[in-house]
Amino acid sequence: SLIYAIKDLRNAIAHNNVIFDTRFKTGKVDSRLSILLETEMSINNIDFKYMDAYVTAITYFLSKMGASEKMREGFVEQYDSETERLRHRLPANICNKILGTQHKSNMKLIKGFMKH
Repeated sequence: SLIYAIKDLRNAIAHNNVIFDTRFKTGKVDSRLSILLETEMSINNIDFKYMDAYVTAITYFLSKMGASEKMREGFVEQYDSETERLRHRLPANICNKILGTQHKSNMKLIKGFMKH
């Protein structure tokens, strides 16, 4: 069930779709994945309605697969950089609808997870 959580994201990328938000999702993500990530990464209220949840899951999977810290940090930094660019270009209320209100704290927690 963990792999199914990122299957729709993988399919969207494989078909060269632009990934702007989570409209690619075709089903509900198993709550066990959220619980696992919240427990293992100390991140609360993971919501697969927002991209942060997918970035969190991918970062976790990369960590468990033994990906280098540099690679994981690069992935998270690139995502964080792009979302900050978006934040500077859109009104706060629109940006919060896309990224969620927990985006900045999620990024801080993901980066903290990688340091352990």
